[in-house]
Amino acid sequence: MRHPIPASLLALAVVASLACEKKAPAPAQQPAAAPPAAATPATATPAAGTPAAAPADPGAIDANVVAGRAGLDAAGLARVAPHIAGMNAERALMHALTGAVGPTTPDSAKNRIHKELSAHLAAFDKHWTEATAGMSKTQGDAFDAAIREQMGARTGPVGNPHGKLSPAHPKLNPQGGPVKK
Repeated sequence: MRHPIPASLLALAVVASLACEKKAPAPAQQPAAAPPAAATPATATPAAGTPAAAPADPGAIDANVVAGRAGLDAAGLARVAPHIAGMNAERALMHALTGAVGPTTPDSAKNRIHKELSAHLAAFDKHWTEATAGMSKTQGDAFDAAIREQMGARTGPVGNPHGKLSPAHPKLNPQGGPVKK
């Protein structure tokens, strides 16, 4: 994988960010919208020099913010906008799949959903890789950091902070109480 975040951490970040969001009503519960008259599709790239439309989903990745942090010009924004739209689409699908799992979900369904999540995560990563292709190292690093920040991914060190405690720190037993000497 090209990115410094392992797929499992990225999946965990996606699931965590999705778990904090409000669930949208099921499609059958949503009111019928009037057909758009000459509206551009959501996946269309913005015209050169015009900013990409702000994402309607509050948890979505904003192409303008990411492109601004990466220092991309209008042509660069137009090039990465379809990939960011694809990343947002995959994120929404992963959100829907994780919402389908509960404590009573059978293991067979959990296994099927896990496979689907893995496929969507691979597509998400492919969009990410294609979006950063052709960028300088500085732009790619800034782009990656902006994507992680917008997704709420942890950027600090990962690990057990208790492993670095001083020897003077009180020891605890498995139940959480002090160890008797």
